[in-house]
Amino acid sequence: MMADEHISRILKMLEEGKISAKEAETLIAALKPKVQADRGGETAADQSSQGRRADKAEAQPAGGTKSFEFSWGHRKAFPLDLSALGRQISAVVNRMDPDRMLRDARVGGRRWQERMREWARAWQAGEDTPPVNPLGLPTSRTVETRTIELDAPALVEVINPGGYVRVVGGGQGVSIEVQKEAWADTEIEAASRLETATVETEVIASTTGPGHGMADGEVRGERDAPHLLVRAILPDDWRDGLVNLSLRVPDQTSIRVATLFGEVHVESVLGTVEAQSTSGSVVLSGIGDAARVEVVSGSIRASEIGGSLRATAKSGDISCEGLKHGATVASVGGDITLRRVEGGRLEAKSVSGDVVGEDVGAQAPLDIAIETVSGDSRLIRAYGNIAIKTVSGDARAEQVDVASLSAQAVSGDLDIRIASEFVGAIQADTVTGDVRLALPSAGNFRYTLVTRSGDLSCDHPATDALRSDTVLSGTVGTGAGSINAKTLSGDITLTHAESVHS
Repeated sequence: MMADEHISRILKMLEEGKISAKEAETLIAALKPKVQADRGGETAADQSSQGRRADKAEAQPAGGTKSFEFSWGHRKAFPLDLSALGRQISAVVNRMDPDRMLRDARVGGRRWQERMREWARAWQAGEDTPPVNPLGLPTSRTVETRTIELDAPALVEVINPGGYVRVVGGGQGVSIEVQKEAWADTEIEAASRLETATVETEVIASTTGPGHGMADGEVRGERDAPHLLVRAILPDDWRDGLVNLSLRVPDQTSIRVATLFGEVHVESVLGTVEAQSTSGSVVLSGIGDAARVEVVSGSIRASEIGGSLRATAKSGDISCEGLKHGATVASVGGDITLRRVEGGRLEAKSVSGDVVGEDVGAQAPLDIAIETVSGDSRLIRAYGNIAIKTVSGDARAEQVDVASLSAQAVSGDLDIRIASEFVGAIQADTVTGDVRLALPSAGNFRYTLVTRSGDLSCDHPATDALRSDTVLSGTVGTGAGSINAKTLSGDITLTHAESVHS
């Protein structure tokens, strides 16, 4: 069973109330070290078998070499299908039955937790890591530079299972620096070993343009644009060396990169960027168009992205700033940090990591959606239509201006602080968590607060105020906006924004 199926099963059991959010977090954390097994328990022999199949399919040269085959359309070689991760998180949050979860989690959770631990332990067999030379064996190194004339706009695709890939704009054509090193028992053997690792380049006539491969038609490139393929070809048993690639390309270039363990770094290109790595981190900076990134255990950092951003990580952190056309990001176990986001829509989803959004929609209001299972979420200086959902994490929004706000939690607390008068609607619901809403004293809104066993309070002077054991309602000012808050056993407090301090 693939590791993404394990994660789906954990989320499904959490949704059904068979385990608690904390137990789900623990089980998912137990899967983090496992990356090799995500590919069906792939060992070096399996990689060799895949290489031989690729050799037959592509008629590669004989000699036991292989390429890191990567299908951009179907991603068959990528360890996890992360495209559905955001939908899985949403399904858990949206279809959660809070009452059943609270009633059944403890009993059913203990039984299922032990079962999950058993198979989780079976899938922790290590991850793709860079080869090392701990014994200081003799090493052979070479550095080679190639120059390729390529008209812009163009697509440059780089596939490298042997090391890092770095791409920088500003070139006239395409220059490629190939750094290779290999180690063995003797210098002669190391030099011989080095020769078995090669880097191929091929210019392919493209019929789809540099934007091909981006999801949902989000990028549309020029047709018949030139397509340069750069591919590292390594022996089946290659574990005693590195192949690192550094490219300088014209500004008007779109980039696709795939690595196994190597870091991907792309900066200062005006086209689209698509990057995938198993355990390497991905860094994007100064990208003019849309970008999509998928990693398993590495981190993602993106800054100054001109188009929409899609970023997904299994266990790594995601950190983004300067996003000019919104973003859709999701992580299982990593934290998500988003700063200075404009344009489009912002969606951030995490299972056990925290989500922080800061300075979102300062130029124009955005649609903002944040969902967590057990992680906390925090919005600071956000503007627009805001939706926050969490199962057991706390949710906090500070200095936010809202046209509408919806906040839901099962056992987490909700702390919402509105920066200025609003005329829209606020809906806040929890099961056992507390709700605290802070609004300006000069506000105009109607409010209805409902609890079964908690306390209700409103510090704002209200007309037609009504109170019972379970309901508190009234009108503040003209009553232009509306506030509805409900909880099963938590407290609900309406207070003055001026009296709340960070």
